[in-house]
Amino acid sequence: MPNNVIYAIIPDQTGNMWISTNKGICRLNPTTKEIKCWDVADGLQGNEFNTSSYFKDAQGTIFFGGIYGITFFSPENLFYNFYKPDVILSSVKTDNEEVAFDKPLYMIRDLNFSYKTQIITIGFSALSYYQSYKNEYAYKISGGNNKWIPLGTCREITFNGLKEGNYTLQIIASNNDGEWSTKPLILHITISPPYWKTWWFYLLLTFIAATIVLVIFRYRIITIKRLNKLLSKQIAERTEEIVKQKEKIELQNKNLAITNEELHKANISKDKFFSIIAHDLKSPFNSILGFSELLSDEFDNFDMEEKKSFAHNIYEASLAAVKLLENLLEWARMQTGKIEFNPKNVDLSNIVVETLSLLHSFAHSKNIKLNSSIKFNTIIFADENMIKTVMRNLVSNAIKFTPVGGEVKIESVIKENTIEISVKDNGIGISQEDIKLLFQIDKSFKRMGTNNETGTGLGLILCKEFIERNGGSIRIESSPGLGSIFTFKLTNGLENYSR
Repeated sequence: MPNNVIYAIIPDQTGNMWISTNKGICRLNPTTKEIKCWDVADGLQGNEFNTSSYFKDAQGTIFFGGIYGITFFSPENLFYNFYKPDVILSSVKTDNEEVAFDKPLYMIRDLNFSYKTQIITIGFSALSYYQSYKNEYAYKISGGNNKWIPLGTCREITFNGLKEGNYTLQIIASNNDGEWSTKPLILHITISPPYWKTWWFYLLLTFIAATIVLVIFRYRIITIKRLNKLLSKQIAERTEEIVKQKEKIELQNKNLAITNEELHKANISKDKFFSIIAHDLKSPFNSILGFSELLSDEFDNFDMEEKKSFAHNIYEASLAAVKLLENLLEWARMQTGKIEFNPKNVDLSNIVVETLSLLHSFAHSKNIKLNSSIKFNTIIFADENMIKTVMRNLVSNAIKFTPVGGEVKIESVIKENTIEISVKDNGIGISQEDIKLLFQIDKSFKRMGTNNETGTGLGLILCKEFIERNGGSIRIESSPGLGSIFTFKLTNGLENYSR
């Protein structure tokens, strides 16, 4: 209704209710609740009518008395506009400045803007000119709730601060009688990302991170060798005092044994690290270099689909290298004791939701279902960043070794003062012999995923160290062809934590 003032109500022969107001005449369908209004522009004597001034004759003609005379009509003889108007683009503004194009606006379907653009205003118009001031509009844009958003008679949409990405904007219009267009105006909007979110910038960061890791490990190896050389010299100088200083020499021998053990572990870590650098990290870089060289040498010979395919392969290889370097950096920091340990009460459900969100694309590419039964407010006492790393590695491994169309589940069970978290899959499983090789830095255990995904085994080693640092433990249940269950145990509250 145009407002809340009603002067008269009278039904017609089809059951519709005709209502006079001080802003015209309205028709109400009691069944559908649909309302249609007419005003002075449609031929009424005026917009305002008199109280109880109405009449219907035997032929169904309805009369309403108004302040300027009488309005009468037969409902079945009223004209209705059934034309469904098309919508055309009429203007594009960025930051309140008109955008110029090299072709007519009605031909524009793709709009490209920089991430620096703060305000985007899109104007449009319906191709219906009879009482065009009554034309109404609605729109919807990808990434929203997929519902049409009414604009009334407004012929502009303004977007503030659209994030980088691709959007599809659809606009429809209705004529003066509310007939909506069946074919919307479709505009494809692209917001280009800043340079620090491009693949080549990720590649640069990967190179810098690899260089830093190499320098750290080289410095540590030199330091350990220097210490070992110093201890050996001290032992040689004090050989003659063995009898008189037996207890002292035994202590020194004990210290030397400890140092040698540390050196042995450091050498194992070094061999593992250089093995990853030499083999696993080289693979994504070879992919990046290979596809980049093809694009550089044969760019003009490839069609757009092939170029997109090469760019996607470069992006996937870069992500694989970044993921590997993240684990390498975390492991290196753990080995050097530079990771801060900040345990606190954390809601496990938030960590699981974040992990599943990060790995959704990976799972979707293999049509794998990700399900979690972790309840909201499941509190653990642990270092949040370490547990995020644990969940990310365990769920990523489950997806990697689960075939297309499989399922990965995350569950938890509270037992007295602890919580057991399980990551289950229905993948290819692991034999008992291979389970014994897991979590050991000096044992080499690698397998290809169900889609030939590669791995180093470093993620599981990192998981074990982080879980034990938080006072927990991890175990594996698996059989070939029957899937795997990785279960780790943590404290379920601040008052129960014991270092």
